[in-house]
This record gives sequence, structure tokens and C-alpha cells, in this order.
Amino acid sequence: MDEILRDVERLREEWAQSVASAEDVVVEPAPAQPAAGTDGTGTVHVAVDAAGVPESITLDEGWRRQVGTERLVAAVVEANVSAAAARVAGMMAGTPGTEIPPDLADQVREFLATDPPFALATGTGTAARGNLVVTVSEVGLRSITVEPEWLARRDDAELTESLATALTAARAELAEALARRDRE
Repeated sequence: MDEILRDVERLREEWAQSVASAEDVVVEPAPAQPAAGTDGTGTVHVAVDAAGVPESITLDEGWRRQVGTERLVAAVVEANVSAAAARVAGMMAGTPGTEIPPDLADQVREFLATDPPFALATGTGTAARGNLVVTVSEVGLRSITVEPEWLARRDDAELTESLATALTAARAELAEALARRDRE
């Protein structure tokens, strides 16, 4: 009988030590990784960096037939939401005990469309004499505007170059804003 009591006491002590060491474990989310997304047609693509800021906006050859010039801005926003949701899903998938909600894209879309209660660092880039304007913040794409008449007269190569120019300028201005904030 004494042996059984000693075994029970030993098991209780081991269990108490296990509980104590489990309390010291902090579950950290998986590190954010770059991600990519597309619009519903699969012809407009956005790649975001680990912070969720767009790195590139690219268009497949048939985007004008699939999306149309009048829906380009909406397609870019949709592809950005897709990329941002993929980024968040990647972080959640790498975090033990976390389930990815089925409405994650809707949650990300709502988050990106809502102005937070604090000031965001932003950067704005323009191209083609102001006919294309991209604004990014430290949490992602804030806006994109394209002058419809200008867009209708541009070929894909010029549009792609203008998107890259505006996005590069917006990212550079954002980096400057973040550096200024860090110095203050």
C-alpha cells in the first residue's frame, strides 16, 4: 500500500511540475511572411511584404476582357485583400491552437477599410502626371485612383510601368514617414 501511495505522490508531483512548466510557455504567432493574392478573375495580382504593404501590382494579358478598365481599381483592392488575408492565414496556420475563420477575407477587408483610432504612417506615389495615385500605410493599401480617360488610352506595358512607379514612390514615402516617426 505504501508503494502505491508513493507512486501516486510521485505522479502528483510530476503533474504539478508539468502544469508549472506549461504555464511558462507563451504561444507566439508565426512570423508574418510575404503573400500574394488575385482578384476573382485571376488576372490582377498583388504581392504584399511581411508587413502587409503591397510590393507589386501586376496584370495578366487578358485583364481588360476579364476585368475591364472601369473595374480595375476594384480588382486591385480585391487582389490586395486576398494577399493580406493569405498573409494573416499563414501567420494563423503557424500558430498552435489557432483556427482560420472562414470569413477571414471579409474581416481583413473590413480592417483595411476602417481608419484606426491612431495615426498611421502613410506614403503616396503618383505616376503619369498624377493620372495614377497609390497610397499605402504601415498596414497595407489605403487607396488607388486611376483617371479613366488616361487608363483607356494606355497599353498594358505603360500601365504596368506606371503602377510600379507609383507603388515604388508610395513605399519610399512610407519608409521615410516611418523613419521620421521612429526618430521622434
